This record gives sequence, structure tokens and C-alpha cells, in this order.
Amino acid sequence: MREHRNDVSSIAPLIGAFRDTAETVQEVFFGGDAFRRVNRTGGAGRTVNKALFDTVMLSLYFADRQAVVAKREEITAAFPDLLADPDFDAMIGRATADRVRVFGRIMAFSAMLERLGIPTRYLEAVPQE
Repeated sequence: MREHRNDVSSIAPLIGAFRDTAETVQEVFFGGDAFRRVNRTGGAGRTVNKALFDTVMLSLYFADRQAVVAKREEITAAFPDLLADPDFDAMIGRATADRVRVFGRIMAFSAMLERLGIPTRYLEAVPQE
């Protein structure tokens, strides 16, 4: 970060990638619930969950976006099951900056996409140690 903080030209591709991914999220989760945990009544919570935000954005960035949009109904149907998983909930609810939890939640969301037949390159984001 320190090396690139004054080089605005290096962030231009990242801005485009962010916009493209945000547009994909909007096409899939039109209601705005993509970044909200489930509340006690089973609906979307009121606040944006930052850990869920980075999970969805990074996972969809590394996924085949055409396949994501084509299977948006399947994604929105599978998403509540992922949110209900106690292991996933722990990764977006506690110690969210922990390296294992960050990569674990990206892998979990990306694995959901792959189970739906959506190709993803998420392993590029997850260090292979």
C-alpha cells in the first residue's frame, strides 16, 4: 500500500473492477440484502455487515459474472442456507479480521457458487500454504 499510495493510475483498473462487481451484485440481489445478516425474525438485518460485504464482493469478482447473472435465482435461493450455517455465521460475526475467517468465508461463498455450476477463480484470492 505504501508503495502505491501516490500512484493514482495503478488504482484505475481496481475502480473498474469494483464497479463491475457492484453492478453484478445489484443484478443478483436487487433488494439490497446481499450484505446483511439474517435477523431474529428471519429477514435481512438493518445494517450492512462488512465481513459479508467483502465476502460477496470478492467471491463475485473472481466468479464468471455471466454465469452469476444467469443463475441469480439459484444464488438468491442458496444464499439464506449459507447465512444459516453456524460456521459461516461465525466467520461473518466474530473476529472477522482473522486471516482464517476471512479466507474461510470467501471459500465458503465461492464453493456455494461452484455447487451451482458457476466457475470461479477464488483460489487466486486465497493463499495456498
